[in-house]
Amino acid sequence: MGCGPSTPEAKRTADIDKGLRQNKHQEDKIIKLLLLGAGESGKSTIFKQMKKMYGTPPTDEEMVRVTSYVRENCINFMKSLADAAVEFGYASVLTEEQQETVAELSDTSNPEELTPDLANRLRALWDTQCYQDTFKRRNEFQIIESHTTFINKIDQIADRNYTADFNDMLLVRIKTSGIRNEALTIDRQTFHIYDVGGQKNERRKWMHCFEGVTAIIFVVALSEYDQVLLEDQQKNRMVDAIELFREIANSPFFVAKDNRPATKILVFMNKEDLFKNKLETGPKIGDVPEWKEDYESFAKLEEQRLKKGGAEVNDLVLGTNYFISKFRGVAPGGGKDIQFRSTVAIDPDNVKAVWNVAKIAIIEFALYELGS
Repeated sequence: MGCGPSTPEAKRTADIDKGLRQNKHQEDKIIKLLLLGAGESGKSTIFKQMKKMYGTPPTDEEMVRVTSYVRENCINFMKSLADAAVEFGYASVLTEEQQETVAELSDTSNPEELTPDLANRLRALWDTQCYQDTFKRRNEFQIIESHTTFINKIDQIADRNYTADFNDMLLVRIKTSGIRNEALTIDRQTFHIYDVGGQKNERRKWMHCFEGVTAIIFVVALSEYDQVLLEDQQKNRMVDAIELFREIANSPFFVAKDNRPATKILVFMNKEDLFKNKLETGPKIGDVPEWKEDYESFAKLEEQRLKKGGAEVNDLVLGTNYFISKFRGVAPGGGKDIQFRSTVAIDPDNVKAVWNVAKIAIIEFALYELGS
């Protein structure tokens, strides 16, 4: 006597149950990876790099949109600089012609209004001592410092035949709103990668993708140690990032439970190139009020430790390790299981090298800790 389904309805039910089990098995094999961090930390840039490495290249239509955003970024950069120059009392030295250019800029809102003539005059403004001195005080106002790359080629960008390339796509600022996700096959393993908006008003949406997370890459902008939030001019950006990381690392969604280990967390200490440049030309970490109390004492002890081990010692290493200690300090167990990597998100080779190490850690965690 057989033991299979005896009626068509029973067979249909058995087939449905089998399908559900297979789907569940497939879902268990999917690695769900969240890219989290504060606004302008570089999450979306890393997301674009990963899509290019493992997904499909951007379409011509996408690049046309990016070209428009690049022109908009140029206009916004120069507007921010012009406003700050006035606020700092530097603008009075501008010639009458330069002041007319600033007036024209203030009335410019459409990216298509960036003509070659206006672009040449804006580039001339950028080269003035007035605007260079203003930019040196960029920690005192809101401006995206990497967009100097756009300003240095603004004459090309304003040309009607200009089309943005992938490097422009990495640099361009397009505010992430809501949640974007992409399914990528990496080393025969399916990753569902989620990129979410980092501004404070976007963070309430994060909860919708917290269930079933395998790993988190938390992105930190190292160079923003002396800057304030766009949404809160009294709040230091690095302080905000550390507080946000505390919430994430200690969230009930991600801490260890009886039936599973804690979610794998990796921290990308991003914008290392801008951080290095700022340490050489801008305010030192110990000069910033938020870090003045303990940076010098940390640096002294860390320098002794590094020299004893024969490691290189410089401001970049000391500064990076200082902020890593801040993030470890707010994580469960002192963050001993959290991996930290320095990154330059706009550098494809750097991101690829860092990701090759990170993906191994994530896949091994999924296979051996979660049993997927």
